[in-house]
Amino acid sequence: MVASSNPDAAPLVTILSREQSIYGQLLAIAAEERTAIVDRDLPALRGVLQRKQDMLGRLSDLEDRRIL
Repeated sequence: MVASSNPDAAPLVTILSREQSIYGQLLAIAAEERTAIVDRDLPALRGVLQRKQDMLGRLSDLEDRRIL
């Protein structure tokens, strides 16, 4: 792994790994969102959208750390 050969890369590898995990969760959330829309299930849609916003906020924080 890159982190073992370059200690300066370790924080970047950690951030990118967390971003990858969040993108995976966002894919699952998108499927739930689509299902809630098709089923016209407004309470479920509200919950899914809140989780999506939370994930997007976490992703934004990680991207900010990666850029710095």
